[in-house]
Amino acid sequence: MICSACAAFLVMAGHAILLGHGATLVTAKLLNVFHMRLTGSLSRRIEHGQMLRKLTPTDAAAFVKKEGRGREKYVKAHFHARLDNELLYDLVINTDRVSIGDAVAAIAEGAERFFSVL
Repeated sequence: MICSACAAFLVMAGHAILLGHGATLVTAKLLNVFHMRLTGSLSRRIEHGQMLRKLTPTDAAAFVKKEGRGREKYVKAHFHARLDNELLYDLVINTDRVSIGDAVAAIAEGAERFFSVL
């Protein structure tokens, strides 16, 4: 994890990709940043947690819920914001309805179009 000022400096220097739930908020006022979010239902996130972490359904549900609460608390404490504010993003993709391949294509095309007008 890097500090907010360092992250903003990297983005202003160009050609950087920031991942994490605070990245959108750190760069919210920068005009040269394409903000995107992947979202999905709790049940799909639990399934994904089961597969990736090889957890039981009960353990995966506990893990996903705990991680979600932790992220919400972090963003609220450090940025006084909520990540579910769709106005923070240029593109939001529902992973319940869009395949990984289609999501990648949409992100690539969205970023290409976004940066072509800068």
